[in-house]
Amino acid sequence: RQAKTIDEPHRLLADLFEKLVDEEFDYEDPVGSVMNAIAAYDASTAENVEGSLRTIFEATDKRSDGITEQSVLSALMVLLVAGAKTNPLIVHLQDLHWCDVNTLMLLEKLVWRLDGVYSSEAAARSSRKGVLVIFEGRVKERGAPGEEDWSSGHFESFLRKIDGPTALCSAFDPADGLDFVRLLFADGNKGKHTSGELLGLQEELVERIFRAAGGNPFHSLEQVKFLKESGVLGQNRRTGFLYLIKPDIGTERPPP
Repeated sequence: RQAKTIDEPHRLLADLFEKLVDEEFDYEDPVGSVMNAIAAYDASTAENVEGSLRTIFEATDKRSDGITEQSVLSALMVLLVAGAKTNPLIVHLQDLHWCDVNTLMLLEKLVWRLDGVYSSEAAARSSRKGVLVIFEGRVKERGAPGEEDWSSGHFESFLRKIDGPTALCSAFDPADGLDFVRLLFADGNKGKHTSGELLGLQEELVERIFRAAGGNPFHSLEQVKFLKESGVLGQNRRTGFLYLIKPDIGTERPPP
């Protein structure tokens, strides 16, 4: 996850720390829970990063005055390397076109550090499994006239500096977005869970999910996740296809 506007420059780092701490994360005390997780491996790093964590989790403006880059990098390295001790770790960072320059520079240095750790001969001989970082964002975009000056240029420059393998995906048009949602569901040819009248209700739900998500496939998946948690949708464990459980969905409102 990542900031959806340029007004949340710290959200990416907050979300990254949250996911790396995982089950130990405490929403009532985010700073304390992250520090405790880091302290389990390096008490000194945990102590040094406290001020930066308070800015990341508690700041309400764009200022990064309270963030010490060195302490944040060290803390992230501790958690990433620890997370990859037994199994390879995949970190997928989305919507990086919203990132400010400082955050992208920090991510660039994080990649350099990871490369140094896992490309060394000592690492090759050790049991370290490795970390795969996926950077995702839009390119060749600018803010609308009259809005605060913004473009995806910083992210594009970041990608050039990283110089890793790049996958360019064409944008979905409305028809693609609707087809994407339909492909998630079982129909008469894919499974026995949904048939007859329910198929018509299911198609109506598919269109509602598509409209609520604005055609964005990632947002569509968030809608689906919400409806599964609400008991509206089920998922076939064998095929993976979704099917409608609760025909009356009038009270279930997917998140915006």
